[in-house]
Order: sequence, then structure tokens, then C-alpha cells
Amino acid sequence: MLQSLIHMDKEQKSDFEQYYEGFEKSERCFREESILKFWEENDIFEKSLQKESLKGEYIFYEGPPSANGHPGIHHLEARFFKDIIPRFKTMQGYHVRRKAGWDTHGLPIELQAEKELGLNSKKEVESYGIVAFNQKCKESVWKYKTEWEDFTHRSGYWVDMRDPYVTYHNNYIESLWNIVKKVDEQKLLYKDYKVVPWCPRCGTALSSHELAQGYEDVKELSVVVALSAATVAKSDQIIVQIYKSDKKTDEIKTTKQAVLDSINGKTQMEDFLDNLDWQTFDE
Repeated sequence: MLQSLIHMDKEQKSDFEQYYEGFEKSERCFREESILKFWEENDIFEKSLQKESLKGEYIFYEGPPSANGHPGIHHLEARFFKDIIPRFKTMQGYHVRRKAGWDTHGLPIELQAEKELGLNSKKEVESYGIVAFNQKCKESVWKYKTEWEDFTHRSGYWVDMRDPYVTYHNNYIESLWNIVKKVDEQKLLYKDYKVVPWCPRCGTALSSHELAQGYEDVKELSVVVALSAATVAKSDQIIVQIYKSDKKTDEIKTTKQAVLDSINGKTQMEDFLDNLDWQTFDE
């Protein structure tokens, strides 16, 4: 399945190759390319994994990129550190397995698929079909795979891309659930609450990377009535007066039970709020 989705004609030049075609190379570029060629022809990376490692394993986890976007200079910077540290530990006598991966999950991938399909809402995605939409995401995520492979090779980043892990493959997903299961068995899993940015359109929380794509603070008008416990306990009938500046605009007549129900999420003041003139409170 994976091969059918990501197979590319190697004779077809990538965007990366086309962009630099015609540029005059410096002596440094030719020297780098000769070193890369030597590494490739003599399997230097593979030999670094096969050599005797008296100090045992040094664990390295590759945080995988998503191939539905172009590689950028910030990826080069991160990969410099992800390459030089495993090389250094290998020289110290450790065995460092470097398995490449592809991140095929996330809101950016879904948004790209929606854009390609001309879908503008979660409802339209559901109408299109969840199974069909997931398949479209699986196809979209490999869009720039060739560019990423060229980028990885040219930057001299040593990582095994012949047998990568893919985050939408079941064996990867099941391995994560197995980790969660073992963590729970060791009583290290706990439930807590966290305030996170939320996308009402997508119905999902947003990561820091997703926020960086464009997050806007908007003003939402609402009415909040704060009542003290003494006020609620004092009388069965409660009158709350609403003011804008010094001018009284309206009042709410409610009961102790209505207040208690609203605390439990079952407000009995919905009719009042639905019919309220919201422009009255607009600043």
C-alpha cells in the first residue's frame, strides 16, 4: 500500500533539483558532493551501524517530518543537531540506530486535503465521507516525499530511510497504545485537566505548530452573572439587574433552583438570553 502511494519516477527531477538547476556551484559544493558520493559508494553509514560497539546502545528517536510540506532552513538546523550527536556517540563506541519516520497525522494535513477537495467545514467533510477523506489525506501526505529525500541526502544527514516508520500504519499506532497500556499498568498514568487552544470549526484542540499557522483573538459578547452564595441562600426569588455604565438595561428574575441548575449546566434562563438585545452590550 505504501509503495503504491509514494512511488515516484526517479528520472523526474524534483522541485529541489529544478530550483538549483543552472546555478554555478562553488568548489565547496563539489567537495561536499564528492564526500557524499564516497559515503554512498562505500556504505559508510551502514558500516557505522555494523561496527563493534563496546559501550552498547545509545537511544535516538527521530522526530519525523511531514512530507505534505516543503523542507525549510529550520529543518536543516534541527537535523544538524540530530545528525552530529549520534555521530559523536558512535565515535565514542556506542551503537546508535537511526530509523527515519514520516509524520502522517495532524490538522495541517487535513486542512491541505480539505483545500484540495474544496471542502470548507467539518460538516462538508462528513458529507464527503470520513473513509474517503482519510484516504485523500493518506495520498496528500506524500506530496513532497522526493524533495525530502533529496534534502536529506544533500545535507548529509545519516538516517535509515529505506525502512521508515509511518505514523498511520497500524503497527505504529498499536505500538503507541501498547506503551500507554504499560505506563498505566505501572500506575504512572493519571487524569488531569489542561486549558488548551480550541478550534470550533474543526472541533479539536490546537498544537503550538498549528497555532503558528494563524491564530486570531476575537471578541465574543456574553452575559455573566455572578451571585454570592449568601445571595442564593437568602431567597427563593432572585432579581439580578443588568447595567451598562450607569444605565439599567434589563433585569433577570430567577429562582434559587434555576441558579443551582445553571451551575450544573442546565440553565433555565436560556429564553431570556436568547431574546436579549445583544447590541445593548456591544462596546
